[in-house]
Amino acid sequence: MSAPGIGFATRAGASWPHQLKAASILAAAAADLKAWRAKREGELCAGERYCFAREHVGLADSAAELIDFAIADRSRGMTSSKRITRAIYAEEALLRAALGLARKAPA
Repeated sequence: MSAPGIGFATRAGASWPHQLKAASILAAAAADLKAWRAKREGELCAGERYCFAREHVGLADSAAELIDFAIADRSRGMTSSKRITRAIYAEEALLRAALGLARKAPA
């Protein structure tokens, strides 16, 4: 039996070989928001890729809100063509743990 975050199944049947942790998901959410803001200000190229679903990144104002969108609409991430996005959205318990960390983090 694997621990949460190990060997997420993907749509193609392959697994994500790395262990994801709540802190890593929180860091990815923060990085996606930073990249989104930089892109909106013209500092990044249009081809920047996000770990979370682009639609969720565009709607969120904070990492906690982004993770909350991911929990509420997991199917959007599970159907992504990006393996990392499918891995992040695969485990609701891990997303909830990351949300807990985000809410505890200083603003």
